[in-house]
Amino acid sequence: MASEPPTQRMLMTLVSDICYRVAYLTAGLRQAGVEAELRLKRPNHQTVASLRRLELSASRPELVFIDFTADTLLSRRMLKTIALCEKRSPAIVIVLTRPDTEALLETGDLDVGDSTMFSATPLEAILEKLGGDQRDNVLHSLKVLNQYGPVLARAPDDFVTAGAAQESA
Repeated sequence: MASEPPTQRMLMTLVSDICYRVAYLTAGLRQAGVEAELRLKRPNHQTVASLRRLELSASRPELVFIDFTADTLLSRRMLKTIALCEKRSPAIVIVLTRPDTEALLETGDLDVGDSTMFSATPLEAILEKLGGDQRDNVLHSLKVLNQYGPVLARAPDDFVTAGAAQESA
């Protein structure tokens, strides 16, 4: 009886100014069966520069999550310079949203390039698909969608509330 090959660990980046969200997202990945290393990058000039010039390498993240669960000046800047401009990051960008930030994205006011965005998918659904046996197909689909604009993933309510409670403690 042949054993299945070991699952390759995915490298991911979360762009957020709230540290607790790394632990929350890591737990969600683990629960979905996704072997991943998730790194936090603060929204700043260095992050923009590093994500826009990613070359193919072992240290390049396969997925970049941008936390847009709150409409802040920093989160807007990250979206405009990494995900919504003509020279987007070469990594797959998934924008974590809430209904109010989705509505803002739908207006097109933040789009500085030629992005097309589709309706947000629940974050849990994306993570479950990444954890399934069709991960390569899911990553391919996400890459295709990402050519047109970032993928939107609606963050669950406790992603925002738990993080806010943890940060204020």
